[in-house]
Amino acid sequence: MVTLSAVVLVKFIVRKQWFVAGAGDGFIHIYNYETKRQQVPSFTAHAGKLTSLAVHPSKPYLMSWSSDEMNLWDWDKAWECTQTFKCKHSGYICQVMFNPKNSNSFVTASANHMIEVWDFDSPQCKYTLSGHWDRVNCLDFFTHDNQQYLITGSSDCSAKIWDMHSNMCTHTLHASMSPVMSVMFHPNLQVLITGLEDGTVYLWSSTNFRLERIINPPVIEPPAWGFGWLYNIFSSPVSEHVWGLACSMQSEGFVFGRGETVAMVDVSNVNNQEESSHHSVPQIRADTTTQLIDNSVLLEVHPSDLRFPLQPHKSTTCSLDLTNHTYERVAFRLVQKNKKSHSFGEEEDSLLSNVPIYGFIASGSTYTLVVTTKEWPDQGEDTSLDLLLQSSISGDKFIVPFENETECVDLFEELKEMGNVVHELTLKAVFYAQEEVTREIISATKKVDALGFGNSLVCLDAHPTETWILTCKFFGDVHMWDLVSQEKKALYSFHVYENGDRGLSATVKFLKFIARKRWFLAGADDGFIHVCTYGTEIVQQIMSFRAGSSSVTAMTIHPTQPYVLSSAYESPIRLWNWEEGWQCTRTFDDEHSGTVRQITFNPKDANCFASASEDQTVKVWNLDSPKSSYTLFGHLAQVNCLDFFAHGDQQYLISGSDDLTAR
Repeated sequence: MVTLSAVVLVKFIVRKQWFVAGAGDGFIHIYNYETKRQQVPSFTAHAGKLTSLAVHPSKPYLMSWSSDEMNLWDWDKAWECTQTFKCKHSGYICQVMFNPKNSNSFVTASANHMIEVWDFDSPQCKYTLSGHWDRVNCLDFFTHDNQQYLITGSSDCSAKIWDMHSNMCTHTLHASMSPVMSVMFHPNLQVLITGLEDGTVYLWSSTNFRLERIINPPVIEPPAWGFGWLYNIFSSPVSEHVWGLACSMQSEGFVFGRGETVAMVDVSNVNNQEESSHHSVPQIRADTTTQLIDNSVLLEVHPSDLRFPLQPHKSTTCSLDLTNHTYERVAFRLVQKNKKSHSFGEEEDSLLSNVPIYGFIASGSTYTLVVTTKEWPDQGEDTSLDLLLQSSISGDKFIVPFENETECVDLFEELKEMGNVVHELTLKAVFYAQEEVTREIISATKKVDALGFGNSLVCLDAHPTETWILTCKFFGDVHMWDLVSQEKKALYSFHVYENGDRGLSATVKFLKFIARKRWFLAGADDGFIHVCTYGTEIVQQIMSFRAGSSSVTAMTIHPTQPYVLSSAYESPIRLWNWEEGWQCTRTFDDEHSGTVRQITFNPKDANCFASASEDQTVKVWNLDSPKSSYTLFGHLAQVNCLDFFAHGDQQYLISGSDDLTAR
């Protein structure tokens, strides 16, 4: 084979006895591996470098991808390009995979964090699967109990399992804090295989998604007797990321590439030892222990530094989140690592009042430790100490909580004797002086009589540029107040009725100014949104429309576009455009299992918004898709509220919950 550019992709076309090579200059070369001759003249598939190739399992199709264009080639039509697919996003395609159960469909993994599902009948993407927060590198289809699934691997260090019937993510596989570069389903073994950037290969059950085996990065040894399941090696091993996975349909083995190495693994002979048939080639020794290989695999720890402000005669606290990403119960113990004396006479072991801390963390759970200091003396100096976090898979040992530290220490000793790995991570506790915070009660500068006898305040909103606020009482009385004016009466008053008719009073749940239109919106418990104009002598209602079948639960105004987002009980989030007669231009999928409590647009991305829900999650959405982009987990009860803010160049989101925390 001769090409003037680097070969970046190769694919077998077994039924034709061909293989296809894609080059960096955009050319595709086709060879017959039986005759060892070029089958057809090479042709230009794209103007730039090829990034992905896929062969259709039954039709005479080859798919190629470069830059923002994907071409479908038909070799029965002399390699004619029969369809060109266009991608709207800027991220390049990392992998293309035809759907084995739908010969008219294929899926792409993209650098823009998305998985896109396509159909041959349209040049546009059919729908998008969102959930990864970094580049999606790889994907593969598999079937379990007659149900089709998709596994995807990402640079966010996770692999996700997608139900192709519901288009929902059903499982997330966390094995290491290393990007997932390759994934594969082995049909003979019924296992899912993931290859990581750190050179590790993981084998997972395709039925319960438990981790079954690990193949660690290689250790190079001279030719010798080795493990029989690792029976062939080509080139010189280099411990780099896993860049490819493939399997033979005729065996229980698979092949993977790592650095400059290609290794073949026969899983069926894992317990046997044989002499390699290639004595002249250095062998790899691979560790297949099912114990996870570093502490970050067992527990995700945040933050790595605990910071305690020094306040005289006060104790301070710092939270430490431990997340168990395994499918096993994990025992942990947080202790002080060293001791020394300080200028104010205290030893380091007495600075923290509740260390050691110990316990168990259930599979897939987050445990929040609150580390507390003792009261500080009059004077203190900046200092630090090291804490040691120990963790190990405990199995069925001690299914009840520890009664004391001795039981915890005994368990870790027993686990070591049994051969279990005890992982250790050093954390830094930093103690720093700060100016004393003066606390004072701030009195209201002005009180507005917004209530009245027997009528409680339900909602309010503040004008973004004027000194005005909107308030509403329980039975539908809306008032606008000037906070600077010395007048104690409202600027405007307005009453809201059910269904917009002057009959029964409605309970207004939400009020929102649309300052650039001199409007305000009132969302009511009957599912209606009322549009009112102000600025003249009286408030006038100019429009009412039904936003849901029941009470409006959230409402927000786009900062620049003519859009309003709303949600209601037992209704999805909807997007309304007032320049199109308040037409609903987008209905978002009802992904939240609980009521949406608040919606907020992202001030740094006009196309993005977030929603807080009673289902304990926050979801982030894009206006271009009915599906959420990703979900934020962490709260233990319903999420009531959220807001965006920035610190430096970094954007953050704060959320408040019934679990008594803000995150």
